This record gives sequence, C-alpha cells and structure tokens, in this order.
Amino acid sequence: MNEVACQRKTSPVGLRDRVRELLESRALTQAALAERAKLSPAMLSRILSAERAVRMEHLVALASALGVTVAELVSGTSAASVVEEWVPSELLDACQQALARGEHELTVLRAEVRARAAEADTLRNQLAEAEGRVLAARAEALRRGAELAEVPHLREELAEARAAAAGARAERNRLVAEGAALRDALEREQGRSSTDRALLESARERIARLQHDLASTRGASIAVGAMSASLSAILGAIGAVES
Repeated sequence: MNEVACQRKTSPVGLRDRVRELLESRALTQAALAERAKLSPAMLSRILSAERAVRMEHLVALASALGVTVAELVSGTSAASVVEEWVPSELLDACQQALARGEHELTVLRAEVRARAAEADTLRNQLAEAEGRVLAARAEALRRGAELAEVPHLREELAEARAAAAGARAERNRLVAEGAALRDALEREQGRSSTDRALLESARERIARLQHDLASTRGASIAVGAMSASLSAILGAIGAVES
C-alpha cells in the first residue's frame, strides 16, 4: 500500500516535463539520455510514462546524465517526494542553499582563475621579452668581449699606423724642402738665364759693331794698299828719274 502511495506521490508527469525541458536546452534525445544514464530506452520510457516507480538511483543517474543536481532535477516536481524520503526537506533546502553559495563561489573563483591566467599570460610575455633582452645583452657582451680581445692587436696596428704616419709626415716635409730648394734653384737659373741672355745680346751687338768696324777697316786697308802701290810706283819713277 505504501509503495502504491509512493508511486502516486512520485507521478513522473512533472518529472517528464522537467526532463523534456533539460533535453531541449541541451539538444539531446531521449535515447542519448538513456545511454548517458546507463538505462535502457525501455526503462527510461517506463519511468517517464509513470509505468514504473521512480527510485533514488534513477534520479541520480538522470541528474548526472543531464549535468544537474538531483535537487535541481526534482525541484518543483512531484518527484521531490522521493528525495524527501531520503533527505529531509529542511536539510535539502540547506544543501541547495549551500550548493548555490558554492556555485557562486565557484563562479567567482573561475573568474579569478581567468584573471590570474590572463596575468600569468602577461607575465609570460614579459618574461619572454626579458629573456629576449637578456639574450641580446649576452650577444652584445660577447661581441664587446671579442672586440676587447682584439684591443692589443688593434693597439699594435694603431702604433704601426702612427709610426707610418710620422714617417709619411717626415717624407712630406723632406719633399716640401726639396721642392722649395728646387724652386729657388729654378728661380736662380731663370735669373741667370736672363742675365746670360742680356750678355748674349750685348755680345751680339758688340760683334756686329766689330764686324762693321772690321768691314770698314778692310776697306781702309785696301785703300791704303792701293795708295802704297801708287806711292811705290811714284817712288820707283822718281828713282828712275834721279838715276
């Protein structure tokens, strides 16, 4: 008699409606629900059609398959009496309140976890950037170290370059001095050439005058010779007359 009364009290009409709502919201079929709840399709159909009494293990299996609690599954339905036989309504209400608080805290914790995850991602990015800077600094340090290792060799090359520069400056000064001396000599030679040219012109003028005088002298010599010949002829004639 008690079992019949229990069956009447736990009429699955309200439970069937609740299950249908949950199936529709999750886009599930009754066959898929039976598979998840590890119930045969025939057993699930008899439970939902009130052909079989609903037991606590059935509610637990259905709630687990639908992803809800047993309290959420039977709340406001006639199947709640089955749960009340196992758990007092006051305790069930307290559990539901505790569950609601726990879900709220879980939501808050999930939000905090997401925020911490975002912070962790930011820190990872910053760490990656810092590692990149460290690697770049190490590479720069290695480059500077290599440069410092070459410093003695560079110093030697610098000393050689300075010595070569000093030698080049000395050679330049020597060449400048030689150039100045050559310029002076050239200027002197040019002065001498001017003087020589003047002397040559003067000599040429003197030679021309001498040639002219010589020509005049030659003419006079010829005249004197002629006069001497005439005088000789006259003296010969006078001697002949005297004799």
